[in-house]
Amino acid sequence: MVRKLNNIDKIRAKKNMSYGDIGEKAGITAQYVSMLAKGDRENPSLEVMKAIADALGVKVTKVFDI
Repeated sequence: MVRKLNNIDKIRAKKNMSYGDIGEKAGITAQYVSMLAKGDRENPSLEVMKAIADALGVKVTKVFDI
């Protein structure tokens, strides 16, 4: 079982955003956002974590367990 280390889906749902919306704002692919959200990919760079948090309009620590 994959342990999720982020709250991307929880925050995304509250803000009614798609992976594409986040990816477009963060400058990364929707597929990569989806893989991170589902725990299929781990250890994103700090730059990517900041970009996703900015796209969601929250602090990095609200999105990622760091």
